[in-house]
Amino acid sequence: MSELDGEHRELLTLHNDLVHALLGRASLDLERAFLDTVHHSAALHFRTEGRLIRRTAYARAGEHLADHRRFLAGVLRLRAQATDGPSLCDAALMLRCWLVEHFQEDRDLLDWLRRQARDCL
Repeated sequence: MSELDGEHRELLTLHNDLVHALLGRASLDLERAFLDTVHHSAALHFRTEGRLIRRTAYARAGEHLADHRRFLAGVLRLRAQATDGPSLCDAALMLRCWLVEHFQEDRDLLDWLRRQARDCL
């Protein structure tokens, strides 16, 4: 579980970095690099979650994994449309909304994983 917590903290840090980039009027190159970093970090996090979900037969696996795919596709869409300014704002909003929703959904997943760990003892 601590691995997931660390990855969540990293995603929050990325959001904060994005807000700072927006305030500093980031260049198009920085915007694209940021979106690449978000995609990479989220994909790593999703692989961790996916491994745990499959290992424990999580009941909401299909829905949870589909949310992961939608988020990654959205980041790639923003990356492809990257132009000065607006897409970085869209990325910040998308990341913030997704983080709030994802962390709420992960509570259910983390509860499930904790129950599975207790049952294995």
